[in-house]
Amino acid sequence: MVPGLAAALLVHNARGTYSSADAAEELERRLTGFRGWDDIAIAGARYASGDYPVAAYEIANRNRRDLPDFLAYRDELLRELRRARVRPQQFWRTIDASAFKDDARVLARRWDDSGRVLLLALGFQGLGGIAPFLLFWLGILAALPVLVWLGAELCLAGRPPAAAALLALVASSAFVIDLLMLDYSAAGFSLLAVLLVALLAAYAFFGMPRPRGLLLRALLAGLLFGWFTAARSGSLLTLAGVVPALLVASWRALPAARPSRRAALALAALVLYAAPCALPPLLHERWLQGTLGRLQIYRKPKAVHDVWVTLWQGLGDFDRSKGHTFLDKAGELEAKKHGSPLRLSERSEELFRSLLLRDVREDPLWYAGILAKRTLATLTLRKLWPWGPLDGKSFAEASHPAEGVTDNYWGMTQRADFFRLGRSTWEAPMPLLLLPTLGLLGFALVAREPLRADARRGVGVTACVALAALPAPVLVSTAAGFEAETFVIAHLTGAAFFAECGFYALRRAAAARAGSRR
Repeated sequence: MVPGLAAALLVHNARGTYSSADAAEELERRLTGFRGWDDIAIAGARYASGDYPVAAYEIANRNRRDLPDFLAYRDELLRELRRARVRPQQFWRTIDASAFKDDARVLARRWDDSGRVLLLALGFQGLGGIAPFLLFWLGILAALPVLVWLGAELCLAGRPPAAAALLALVASSAFVIDLLMLDYSAAGFSLLAVLLVALLAAYAFFGMPRPRGLLLRALLAGLLFGWFTAARSGSLLTLAGVVPALLVASWRALPAARPSRRAALALAALVLYAAPCALPPLLHERWLQGTLGRLQIYRKPKAVHDVWVTLWQGLGDFDRSKGHTFLDKAGELEAKKHGSPLRLSERSEELFRSLLLRDVREDPLWYAGILAKRTLATLTLRKLWPWGPLDGKSFAEASHPAEGVTDNYWGMTQRADFFRLGRSTWEAPMPLLLLPTLGLLGFALVAREPLRADARRGVGVTACVALAALPAPVLVSTAAGFEAETFVIAHLTGAAFFAECGFYALRRAAAARAGSRR
């Protein structure tokens, strides 16, 4: 019952994000960047023509979307939406695809991680038409089985209060909902990968692990993880939390076995979890090869996010001495300075790799200092400490030019200290998010048994979630905001187990008082 109510709450709150009853107006409001338009165009062209990845306008390494081909496509899509009388909440409603079958298609040379557009294309195929609003619901629909499974694991382990608290907090998080529905980035799938770690850790610490059950869970979770990784390659970094969860589950599943046998079980589970990551790329290759043959184009388009230019620019979050700036223009100027005409190219990737590694080799303490600052900023969510009702602002604005467009990214969603119920949102003071985790640690250290043991297991689950969420902002950047704020899932996990411990402590105290009166 608890998982089902949480799923309903998530859907209700997602519906509450719509501000207009006019579908065309709402689509334009939500598609603020180019990536959402591109994903719909590529998936729609796949449905209309069978070719992939192609679109009716050029999609290359640039952000300009003022060219005639794109404007014609956009206007036609909006006209079809109005003609079909689709309401924004009806993500399953399709428009007439015949209007897009005769477009002159061009190969989509580049877009960030391909998994989301693959899912969107499969969704169009399943629905039998082009459903533009499905883009915003892919993350929500993917979250539903994860939340239900997480709640089921906790309830089966006898932790219904923790299940109710955690699922309610996640389903009411305005940041979680906005990130899952964001058109600009597929970072919501990295957040879902963190929730996968939470459910595996809940099974490991609170459940009754058995070898067969562990391997089955690893495989099923891996099937989801494969798609999450394809949609957002940074999801791979959440393996840092998966490994300890699987080790604990293996140790508990084989309590009397030799360490080598336990380690073998954990390794087998890890392989089953990670192996499905190959499935979306295989589908991508199959569709791509068919298109390349038909269009007689033999150069494959690149379909992953650039790595080294992202890392170079990302150092602008805390670098103040070596010229790193979180700004595409800064990367472009740096590339041209060293003889590479384009910021995004194979040549520039090699260039930024050499520049970044040179800076790290020449000054390792500088880099270690940045990693330490990123870790502290992520653990404490320091940028969100200002509280609107008291300070007149809800986050700390950038204080140095090297931070570039950091504030733009942190403003693309409701922030991690905001919660939603339907159309209403409110901002929580950051201590309400941070202190429960510390309170859980207090229970683990000083409470009496059996409460102390429960708190320690809750700390274990929270630690696995924290390990899953921490590597992306620490190793890549805190400037983009999405990955740094995803760490709130660890604080929500800690708050849920703290609330459960408090509930049981109060219940035992009440029982003790009732017994003394007798």
